[in-house]
Parts: sequence; C-alpha cells; structure tokens
Amino acid sequence: MREPRTDGRERDELLRPYRIAAVVLIVLGVLCVLVELQSPSLVYWTGERVTGTNDGGIVFYSVDGQDRTLNDPREAPVRPEPTVVYADPEDGSRDRLAGVGKAFDAVFVLTPFVGAGAVLVVGVVRRRSRRRVARLGT
Repeated sequence: MREPRTDGRERDELLRPYRIAAVVLIVLGVLCVLVELQSPSLVYWTGERVTGTNDGGIVFYSVDGQDRTLNDPREAPVRPEPTVVYADPEDGSRDRLAGVGKAFDAVFVLTPFVGAGAVLVVGVVRRRSRRRVARLGT
C-alpha cells in the first residue's frame, strides 16, 4: 500500500489545477475590463449623472448649461416623468439612459474575478480536508 506524500510537492500538485483555473479566470477578467473600456457604455462609469424629463419619449436634460435631448426607445410615458441620464460632458452622442446596462456591465467585469477567488478558496479547502483525512488515516 502506497503511503501519501507529505512533502511540499503534494501541496503544489493539489493546488495546481485550481491555480491554473484562477489565472485563466483573471486573464478573462482583464479581457472583460479591456472590452468595457472600449464600450460605449463606459459613460455609465465615467460620465456625469444628470436628471432629465421624459416627455413623450424624448428626454430633455442639461449638461454644463447646454440643453440636450435623447430619444427613449421605451414606451412614452403619459405625463412627463424624471429620468436619469449618464452624460459625457464633451460628447453628447455618447449619452445613455439609466437602466440595466450599468448592472450588466458590473456583472460582466466582476464575475471572472469573483470566480477566480472562489476557485482558489475551493482549492485551499480541498487541500485542508485531504490533509485532515491523511492525518486521521495514519
């Protein structure tokens, strides 16, 4: 019967697949950040949050004293209602209406990093449980 190894190589062998998976997820996360930096929705994070008024499907708002409008693709409200707009003070063509886009972008960017942390935690817990079983078996 083969006795379990207790040298440092055993620990490295147990954690190696988890480390590789974590590195892959981190690289994927960095790629997601780079995609987000090139995305028009970057204005959700870097733009100015202003309140406008949706009147008949057109949002009227002001940025640095300059009046702007933005078409709202959703159904037009019966009465004018306040609406949040994320505006680029330098380029009005990049302005975006508030919605689920900001949450989607956050999930898109953060998921690989959270996954990498979870994979490392699972690897450490698994290594500890194997060590505990090896100690109890001897």
